[in-house]
Amino acid sequence: MECDLKEKVCRIGICDKNALEIQNGINILNQWLSENREKYPNLRFKIYGFSTGAEVCEYLDDAGNTLQILFQDIKMKKDEGIQTAQEIADKNKKVILVFLTDYIQGNLEGEMWGQNFFCVKRNLHEWMPKIIDYLGHFQKQQERKNFEWEWRQMKKSLPIKNILYCERDMRVTHIYHKNGKERCGFKLSEMEEILNQSREVFCRCHNSFLVNLYHVESIKGNNLYMKDEKIIPISRSHKKETLEKYNIWLRDRSEER
Repeated sequence: MECDLKEKVCRIGICDKNALEIQNGINILNQWLSENREKYPNLRFKIYGFSTGAEVCEYLDDAGNTLQILFQDIKMKKDEGIQTAQEIADKNKKVILVFLTDYIQGNLEGEMWGQNFFCVKRNLHEWMPKIIDYLGHFQKQQERKNFEWEWRQMKKSLPIKNILYCERDMRVTHIYHKNGKERCGFKLSEMEEILNQSREVFCRCHNSFLVNLYHVESIKGNNLYMKDEKIIPISRSHKKETLEKYNIWLRDRSEER
């Protein structure tokens, strides 16, 4: 099955208490990826090594970093093995966790636990293509393309990619899109969670504004300049987060090219 990943950069983590195991995993992955480059011609892979679950969480806490796949040693300290899986999943809801072990009894290998897997370390080369293919399938199934809501007993729907920004006024959220404006009862925090399930990247730059970064031309001072020439304010409380998210978005966009 061909991988149908939507993201152009796939970030893979390997977490193991043994530094030699981390390097061995990186070597296996790099070798497999080099041998199968033609299968993923438009995809760039980045591989990161971690020695503890806490390091993974710290990485995910830093300026919106993400992982698409995390290979994690199942025999970590008692608070850094499977027990950290929920914390990691909470920080990065779309991460696929692959628990690595030296031995699996019965037919558990390759079995899914939620959206996660158990694999024997020595068989990493065998399971790597299957897991990457599953990542593509999972993202394709999970990706939201339309925002659907109800306003005054009328069902509404908009392609998320066409949404420019949202503005909250009193108890109404105004959705500005390529063809005009709609109204919605969702709070901006609810809108942000829903809209970021798509390929678009939405940023809360102000208590009253949620902006689609794909439609931002530039940031100057305390303002976002939209491609349609609209100017959106950046509040002091949201400026650091906005700049971090915008710079990450610019970096990822440059890596896609």
